[in-house]
Amino acid sequence: MHHKDWNYLRYANGSHELYNVKNDENEYYNLADKPEYKYMVDSLSKYLPATWYTGPAEVIVNSISEDFSSAEWDSEFLRLNPTYIRPTAGTNFGAINSADRYFDKYLLKGAVIGTKATPNCAIPEITHGDANVAIAFRLANTGSSSYMELPTMNNAGNITLHVRNGNATADGKITLQKYDAEDWSTITELPVRFADSYNATSIDEVISYPVNLDEEVKLRVHGGDKFVQVFRVDVTPFGFSGLNNSKADIFGLAGRKITVQHPTRLSLYNTMGVLVYEKEIENQTGLPAYVGNGIFLAKTGMGTQKIFIKN
Repeated sequence: MHHKDWNYLRYANGSHELYNVKNDENEYYNLADKPEYKYMVDSLSKYLPATWYTGPAEVIVNSISEDFSSAEWDSEFLRLNPTYIRPTAGTNFGAINSADRYFDKYLLKGAVIGTKATPNCAIPEITHGDANVAIAFRLANTGSSSYMELPTMNNAGNITLHVRNGNATADGKITLQKYDAEDWSTITELPVRFADSYNATSIDEVISYPVNLDEEVKLRVHGGDKFVQVFRVDVTPFGFSGLNNSKADIFGLAGRKITVQHPTRLSLYNTMGVLVYEKEIENQTGLPAYVGNGIFLAKTGMGTQKIFIKN
């Protein structure tokens, strides 16, 4: 606190500092523990709180996998928003608590919205909500004033977002950031397709980006130029490619050549859930050029694996 020529600081760990800014404007000389200034410490201390609330310790995680339709998120929304009611399709709960961390991990500034959940997820093995409604955290169309801040991770591989553009006919974007030196810096802008481009096959568009940072990192997704719903977020550890529902890698991928351990049917889906290639494979196959490049979900009898195809 500041009083006339004095600055007094007291920290949660019990240490304190006292400076006479008239004689020591750069605050080099801490007078707090000198007996002759005890009277000033005692005088200024009574204006400071007797106890400190420091909040829970920061949670550091290895990976992230959250779906906002889950019962756990329903309970957490209610815990931090006492008037919260789970939205039905076409309704929302606006202006949610943005001061406290959900699960002591996530800072959210935006709204919670319900969307008709049929058809559902672009990835066959994932379901958001039920046949009636899927719950999403909604980013506003006002840039960085709306965001989803993730907990600090030991490192990060791929981030995958299940999103839906609030605009049916115009593309939008959201921004992925990381925390650097007391400020947020942009990693990349992520394009979000207009909703009518996938409405017939899925509720969401699946966007994935290779963060690939082998160091401690905090990520944030903030709004762009359209309202965007986020149904689910996954972040893998560094060195893991993404979604993998099997106990071991399903197949090997080298360029455009796929090799399988056992004979199987391979089905490739793009990030909008559209089947783009299917074939019975005995041992290996080369992917034709029409499949294109990018991120795909590869499904076999052994499970599902996300792959990145390039020339």
